[in-house]
Amino acid sequence: MAKQAARQNSVVYGDLRDYLRIVEERGDLRRIEGADPKIELGTIAELMAERGGPALLFEKIQGYQPGYRVAVNVTVPPRRTALMLGINSEQPLMGMVSEWRLRLKTFSPVPPVAVKRGAVQQNVMLKEKVDLTQFPAPVWRDKDGGQYLGTGCCVITRDPDSGWCNVGSYRVQLHEPKLVGCYMSPGRHGLMIMEKYWKKGENAPVAVSLGHDPSLLFWAGSSMPRFGESEYAAAGWLKGVPVSVVPGPVTGIPIPADGELAIEGEVPPPWKESREEGTYGEWTGYYGHPRAPEPVIHVKSVLFRDDPINYGALPPYSLSKPSITSSAETWDAIEQAGFPDIRGVWIPTHSKGIVIVAVAQRYPSHARQVGNFVASTIYMGRFVIVVDEDVDVTNLDEVMWAVGTRCDPVTGITMMDGMRSSALDPRLSPEKRETRDFTNSIAVIDACRPYTWRESFPVVNRVEQDIREAVEKKWGELFESFKGK
Repeated sequence: MAKQAARQNSVVYGDLRDYLRIVEERGDLRRIEGADPKIELGTIAELMAERGGPALLFEKIQGYQPGYRVAVNVTVPPRRTALMLGINSEQPLMGMVSEWRLRLKTFSPVPPVAVKRGAVQQNVMLKEKVDLTQFPAPVWRDKDGGQYLGTGCCVITRDPDSGWCNVGSYRVQLHEPKLVGCYMSPGRHGLMIMEKYWKKGENAPVAVSLGHDPSLLFWAGSSMPRFGESEYAAAGWLKGVPVSVVPGPVTGIPIPADGELAIEGEVPPPWKESREEGTYGEWTGYYGHPRAPEPVIHVKSVLFRDDPINYGALPPYSLSKPSITSSAETWDAIEQAGFPDIRGVWIPTHSKGIVIVAVAQRYPSHARQVGNFVASTIYMGRFVIVVDEDVDVTNLDEVMWAVGTRCDPVTGITMMDGMRSSALDPRLSPEKRETRDFTNSIAVIDACRPYTWRESFPVVNRVEQDIREAVEKKWGELFESFKGK
């Protein structure tokens, strides 16, 4: 059955090394030697990400053994996101969103399978032999508060009541050879599980995978619908075959068997022990969470392959939850709520807190209701923009044109307060942060033609689509060199 699912699935890679091999064969990976891990490595990654360039594999990093490497920009921009998801990358963004929506309809979890031995066990360090300083832990940006060993990592915790293992994505800072810090935002499953141990006065067991199949990071950064659902099983569905895991030698927590590098340890209650952590440039594009005492992990074991690759993720560019999948899931939620004729949804990769929805209006309140629904469901949103179906939601120039010409600010903007935000929200006031009031306001912008007089709204000065297509077909060579740019 698993083999049959794999044949039906267009995901073609195995572990992280296999994924990078495929990317390199496509001419979309660059190997870089001799980078300084203090700021220079991260700056190279940032500049390349801004330009939509290739994935990067840093080798012979200054200060580290030649074989110890860091991979960055692994699943961005969208062409590599599509490869990770197993969808066609040779199509417009809305095509990718639509294809992912169709794939999600086939979702059926594939539980992980335990194996006796995996590649991650090629080298094992236990207890007094643990020394994390040998593995590349860059200072990614000039304002970072220290070295970060874990950025594209998966933090694995086991619920003490049910035995369920959660795979989350939280940053991990290197403090000492056997000590790291782990920041988890309030409300995250990993933190909720650790709190169960702490309430009993116990240390929480944890494992952290630092190099793995990129689909695992994708699901680790996703919000699974219900507490207790397995990110491992979701990754198994995406790949079409079960994820192979091995038990950690200290905690017994299942670790990706084909991973590059993993650590295990214990997290004491933070009121007993914590360490100043951060700051770190997060997915919001800001240093949103101030330097503060955070939980620590006492590392008891290190497992790693020969010549290990640390999976680096540089926010906001290397997101584990990309625009394609977030847009698809929001689109599905809108339709499942009963709203008809949704023609597109897009959450821009670098425009944090903005959701754009295209609708073919069917009744007077259609656009406004859709906007209000989206605002009530998104996490740390700022603006929901609803446009007509003639606007390409992935083209921000077109969206802003609609806002500037179809929205009347007095009647077209609705304010909603007390919405769900985050401790990483850069706009959270000091007073709210002190009282842990993680809420914000959202503006819903109706940038559609007014429904009651839409037929008399001025006509757009754009050539009809059938004429455009005929001209493009006739003059194909003229436009070919600009395809996709």
